[in-house]
Amino acid sequence: MSSLEPESEALIRVSVDVRGDVATVWHAWTDPAIVAQWWGGWAAGAAPEMVFEARIGGQWRFAMDFDGQVQWVGGHITQLERPGLLGLTFAWEGADAPATPLKVALSAGKPGYTKVELVHDQSLGGNACADGWNWSLACLRAFLEG
Repeated sequence: MSSLEPESEALIRVSVDVRGDVATVWHAWTDPAIVAQWWGGWAAGAAPEMVFEARIGGQWRFAMDFDGQVQWVGGHITQLERPGLLGLTFAWEGADAPATPLKVALSAGKPGYTKVELVHDQSLGGNACADGWNWSLACLRAFLEG
């Protein structure tokens, strides 16, 4: 993943293969109606409105369900190279932590699959964790396999 970011101890790196071609997986990340079906632990149809303005500088805002407590996360889109590279700023609403850079790269994997590589830079003091990203990508995988 060195093509995404230089090495750093503050980088969260998560990689997973998910079923579907790159265009399908891209759509799952960037279409708010589809994001609402896999992001944040919501039961089918229970997620609140998700936002993804697919343009550089556009806003993104997704809700997480933590045992009945809604927590919003969001930021702005910094890079948008359809259908393979997505750059975002990432911040929890209401948290006393700076927005941090996040990149998601999609590439063809084994036949019928897309490799999702995620790098989240926490060197500015952000508030995310590898376990959280592993869980989120497991939700994406389960949705796409569903």
